[in-house]
Amino acid sequence: MLKRIQVIAAMNHHVRNGLQTITLSRYAENAQQIGLIDESSRRIQRALRELLPKTQEERNALFVGASQGL
Repeated sequence: MLKRIQVIAAMNHHVRNGLQTITLSRYAENAQQIGLIDESSRRIQRALRELLPKTQEERNALFVGASQGL
């Protein structure tokens, strides 16, 4: 349960920061807006790719262990 809370906190951090940057990019110059949005998008994608699969793997391991009576 603690690991799950840590993953949720990390995802919240990365996604909220990325979305905040995207939201505030409207105040940047046009040329800079694209860079800010791209960087934020990559940050969110990286968090989804690196953090969530770990929890899916752990969930699968728990499921297999439970089905084998472990």
